[in-house]
Amino acid sequence: MQMILADEDRLRLVASSKASVLECSLLGSLKDFLPFSDGGRVIMLGPLLSLTEQHHAAEAAGHLARLMTLDAVWTSYLQEHEQVSGSEMPVLRQLTDSMDELLGEIEVHAQRLREIVTQQPNVVEEIHGRLVGGDGLNDAQKRRWQALADKNGGIVAFATEALDTIVRETPRERDTIRNKMKILEGGGHVPGDLSYECGVAVGMAIGFGIGGFWPGAFAMAAVAGAACAG
Repeated sequence: MQMILADEDRLRLVASSKASVLECSLLGSLKDFLPFSDGGRVIMLGPLLSLTEQHHAAEAAGHLARLMTLDAVWTSYLQEHEQVSGSEMPVLRQLTDSMDELLGEIEVHAQRLREIVTQQPNVVEEIHGRLVGGDGLNDAQKRRWQALADKNGGIVAFATEALDTIVRETPRERDTIRNKMKILEGGGHVPGDLSYECGVAVGMAIGFGIGGFWPGAFAMAAVAGAACAG
């Protein structure tokens, strides 16, 4: 059964940080992705990674997923409304504050994930192999993902640079959304959207892969293929 969620439901559910909710909201139907697991059990990377590393990777991917969802609500609202009503301004302020706080946490999580990527290159190569060798991406998506890795010096260098971008640009992103909120509260209008969707998508693909959540890894590799193409 296909699962369709309204924006407010996605926001509420992803905020709960449950992988199964993210799976449903991103992909719609879990049963379509069971071929990437062993009898319905997600494939883990086993003894290659410590529990601490898997935990850090899962936290990073979960925080990035929540940021992507909050940004989608923020961006779509600002695209559809030239003026923010008085009743919705406090909600928009709360949304902005949530993104600001989350960005501060993501800076730390992205740095931890970067350390795992650089310290465990074989794991990242294995994730890449499963992404391009499995059935979770169509041929065009596989070519785009592979081309990004090749263009950027290999998958480890590509993932490292993507996470470096998040760490480097996050303080600027926080300043940007704070300034945008001031403009909105002053009666002006600004566009939404984060500036580093590519890094977020790559970080989620690698983080989900390390955590063994392959439906999410495949989905975000497909997103990265489009987001990083520009």
